[in-house]
Amino acid sequence: SAHEEHIWTAIAAGKPVFCEKPLCDTIEGAEGVAEEIRRSGMPFQIGFQRRFDPGYVRAMQLVEEGAVGEPELFRGITSDRIPSVEYLRTSGGLFWDLGVHDFDAARYLTGLEIEAVQATGAVLVEPRLAEIEDVDYGITVLRFEGGALGVVQNTWRAPWGYEVRAEVCGSRGRVITELDERVPTRLYDERGMTLERHHQFVERFREAYLNELQAFVDCVRSGSRPSPDIEDALRALRVADAATRVRQEGRWIGLTTTEEVV
Repeated sequence: SAHEEHIWTAIAAGKPVFCEKPLCDTIEGAEGVAEEIRRSGMPFQIGFQRRFDPGYVRAMQLVEEGAVGEPELFRGITSDRIPSVEYLRTSGGLFWDLGVHDFDAARYLTGLEIEAVQATGAVLVEPRLAEIEDVDYGITVLRFEGGALGVVQNTWRAPWGYEVRAEVCGSRGRVITELDERVPTRLYDERGMTLERHHQFVERFREAYLNELQAFVDCVRSGSRPSPDIEDALRALRVADAATRVRQEGRWIGLTTTEEVV
């Protein structure tokens, strides 16, 4: 909830900015920040660390190389343990706080822009979320340019451990990226196969967090433009905002004009 204020302060001081997601806590604030960043020309990078995870990077490269053909379906899953309700009151909600990573990954891995959104959700973990019009389970359906589809599943219940995965299905094949093992060891016995999973996102994406910060520093030093940039931050946030609103309204929202019924 302090991101917007801090970005304005840094830009006013003429400083390059690395900002964790979400960009701001309102679309209006995000649009204003984006306009000022464009005007200032200051280097800006948003914290979508999955773009720096080796598995996501390789999946993107395979899609770019045509290994799966034309992307036709994206599937993303993020399952995490629920934070405190006090935190969730100011986090923006399930789609802003958790789903926004998958929305960016959808654009990153398919190379396609998201044109329309539908979403539904349920309160199955923490009843108090209903008081703040939030949910702890959410399903978002995406429609990309050209007609490709996407499905994103987000949940604040993950008793089996932190889970993140992404899949792109295309006209020639599919690519999946996931790294479930906390250590690269699996046990096979009479129970089947068991493994030790990651417990937190900071553990799962340790290497990605280091890589993204190094990339930001390298860009500042070289004078090149960081990526993911302000446009990536804004587009993912627009999807998160549309998903949040459409869950309550039960209709598709076009993203070019956010009130247009498609």
